[in-house]
Amino acid sequence: LLKENYVVRQKSDRPFIFLLHPSIISEHADVLHQFIEFVRMTGGECLSFDQYVHKMTAPSSARIAIEIDTRVPDLDIDTTIQDILNLDITDVYLPVIEEKGDSVFDANEVRASNGHHQGDDLFTLLGKLKEEGIKIHASIPVLQNRALASAKPEYAMADGNGTISATWLSPSHPQASRHLKEIIQTVLNAFEFDGIHLTHLYYPSLQYEYSLAELGRFKKDEELTFADEDAVSVVPTDHYVNWVSWRSNQITNLAKTAAETISNSGRTIELSAALITEALINFRYLESFGQDYRALSEYLDTIAVLPENGVPIEDNFSVPTIIANAHALIGSTTLMIGVPGGTSTNLKVVEKDAIIDSFVDVSYSGSGGILLPPYD
Repeated sequence: LLKENYVVRQKSDRPFIFLLHPSIISEHADVLHQFIEFVRMTGGECLSFDQYVHKMTAPSSARIAIEIDTRVPDLDIDTTIQDILNLDITDVYLPVIEEKGDSVFDANEVRASNGHHQGDDLFTLLGKLKEEGIKIHASIPVLQNRALASAKPEYAMADGNGTISATWLSPSHPQASRHLKEIIQTVLNAFEFDGIHLTHLYYPSLQYEYSLAELGRFKKDEELTFADEDAVSVVPTDHYVNWVSWRSNQITNLAKTAAETISNSGRTIELSAALITEALINFRYLESFGQDYRALSEYLDTIAVLPENGVPIEDNFSVPTIIANAHALIGSTTLMIGVPGGTSTNLKVVEKDAIIDSFVDVSYSGSGGILLPPYD
């Protein structure tokens, strides 16, 4: 039984933790010795709780990431680059979806010029970031697409009253997966990005998604027999546990689609996602947003933990608490901590010492780095 439980967790690099009373150790010493030898033979290690905490809170490499939106008018490329260099930024997340819902890259123009627009601000910035050795990640808002939701309301979410969202796509609708796949393919063909970063990979609340189409897909997948006209009232009451689990699976499946699309492209790049902190700490938030850290970590290389809607993390959600909870669920998946306390970062007035101060809690707690608010 010990071996079976250990192997399950070993597959995702999650720790196998169990408590031993002295009386149990003395009575089953031979079994424990055999288990310790098995762990060592399979490349693992046995640690005391104190040793494990020390390992998880050891300082790690300092990645400092920030989002830069090239869609902002009058973006000064040279000043932006200098600001980034002054603060030792290592990773840049670049939104690649226009307001109309398409990629910022025009496929025909990109193809004609082999991906280089010398006079285009976007490609000028990309080129200079590459020259400086800064990693560039294409940021994609997976389910937030006002243009597509408005143009094709059948693709959109609906609340319990039947009101169609003008912003959010239904994660279970096949078009959500197809659109994500197409965007990733376009982005990868446009430029040598170092990563794909997924945002808005969640349900906006537990009030969504109640479109008849989604309820029908849930009914079919779960092999249920309630009448279609009763779905809105029956699902969240009689089938609540299955419902919230199924919703989480829809979110996880989109991360899986992204991972498979990258793999099929032949590229070896990082896949990351911004996840909501509260969904890690509180199961009720997991139910609301559909973000299952453990399941998502199977497809993500890096997880950026962010407070909900930019709201500062509650006092009891300390950095060590967040990291301890995260590592127990995501194993060796890299963890980035979003810095709360604002909606934008003006690098022109932010001192380097301020960035270092923000990183202190993260670095001693064993995180992979910090993600600053968007550049302004």
